[in-house]
Amino acid sequence: MRIAIWTTMYPLPGEMHNGHAVQKLAYALRKCCPSHQVDVYLFISPIGKWSLAKFSTKYRIKANALKNGPYEPGLYFRTIPVFPKDMLSRFINPFWQRHVLPKIGEKIECDLILVHMCNHLSYGAVLAGEKRGIPVVLELQREMNDPDNLPRWEKKLLFEAVQVADAVVSPSAHLAAKCYSATGREVEIIPSGTDTLFDEKPPSNLLRKRRILFVGTLDANKGIKALLQTSLKLFAAGVNFELIIVGDNFYGDRSFQLKLEKLAQGHSQVKFLGKISPHEVREQMRQAQLLCIPSYTETFGLVYVEAMKQGLPVIGRHGTGIDGMGKAGEHYEVIKSDDDLGVLLQALLSDEPRRLRLAEAAQRLVANWTWENTALQHMAIFKRLRSKRSI
Repeated sequence: MRIAIWTTMYPLPGEMHNGHAVQKLAYALRKCCPSHQVDVYLFISPIGKWSLAKFSTKYRIKANALKNGPYEPGLYFRTIPVFPKDMLSRFINPFWQRHVLPKIGEKIECDLILVHMCNHLSYGAVLAGEKRGIPVVLELQREMNDPDNLPRWEKKLLFEAVQVADAVVSPSAHLAAKCYSATGREVEIIPSGTDTLFDEKPPSNLLRKRRILFVGTLDANKGIKALLQTSLKLFAAGVNFELIIVGDNFYGDRSFQLKLEKLAQGHSQVKFLGKISPHEVREQMRQAQLLCIPSYTETFGLVYVEAMKQGLPVIGRHGTGIDGMGKAGEHYEVIKSDDDLGVLLQALLSDEPRRLRLAEAAQRLVANWTWENTALQHMAIFKRLRSKRSI
């Protein structure tokens, strides 16, 4: 079977820092199902394609990551029109999906299409699939976090595509629930996996520090400002702990990070570590007592699962991210508003038995969430759909 993954996000050195989930899935499918061909089609703007071609030699010299970068085997570029957001959503992208993308899809040799980032590609993919008589699977991501507030045409095309696609999958229970509520379409939930580095269990004799850990991009959506402000209030009230912040700014924009650093000035308990290696992230997870990432919207949040596998209790936000994949209060904790954060942090820091119960339950919950299992679950759906088409 030839599988074509369509996406608008894929990690490229110096160009794109998101899309790791689709990359990991593609790698896992190739490894676990070597008899099938898996190609990734990255739809990017012509400007992005040009800059990659211009600077590829420079990146080749300076970044080992380029070995898995824009010219890796099985990764192909296709262009997508990029305009100011309102113009793109209301006029350009709907026309492009209806009339241009299906023709592009007809030229891509494959037996099945899997679409990531469905709001920009799904309708055109479904049309291409219908013309060629091949199945189309949609993998819901962040576009279903707030479906009611999508631009009108974008919402119309996305909902129509969801309703007629051969299958719809999602890594997240809350996204599946939102999709069903908005469109009436059932969604198959397939949790994303973690790298083998995080699959390794931590030593049983760890001495964890009185420390809260944040890992993620330093942008407003991650809830880091609320976490920092809450921590400062707890410091002022005499609650003793460290706040360790791991991650850097979004696409080189340091303005938000500078505001956070200014807010934390004079508080030695707050440490900004910047971007660190995965091994160092795992070490920080093994030293802390809590992981807190109260994102306002989150597709799934691999970092929650990585922390759970390392025996670290996690705090997220109700109705997004990890919420719904287990039971709040048993496998993880969630807040409903920023105002809930202070009481919850103080309670967990002072209650070791509660933290241990959360950590042990979480480790059992995510034990089998590996990229191999993610790939095998996807492949089972692909084979089922191909079998239906051949009857």
